[in-house]
Amino acid sequence: MSAKEKLTQYQQFNKQGIELYQEGQFEKARDAFGLAQQFAPVNTGVALNLLQCLLRILDKGKKPEPKLVTECRRIHKLIDDMPLKRQHQEKYDALHNELMTYIGKK
Repeated sequence: MSAKEKLTQYQQFNKQGIELYQEGQFEKARDAFGLAQQFAPVNTGVALNLLQCLLRILDKGKKPEPKLVTECRRIHKLIDDMPLKRQHQEKYDALHNELMTYIGKK
């Protein structure tokens, strides 16, 4: 698959994820963002979208699902030390406290 095809796939899945998220279909959105991340593994935008989605799913549950918490940790590790664009940094900062309640680091 060419780089252009990967970019197109990434954009398609990310867009689909955003639409599903806005409709409140967080599990389906998570799947779409996960697929987008496969085509752009270090893209901070999709990582943040996925993280936001995971947090909404965790918020809905009675107790945190270990698999989701592990996925949050993986994304946190990916983006925590990465220099972020201002827009991404603001989104990450907004999610950070909520994220810490699940992954247990301060």
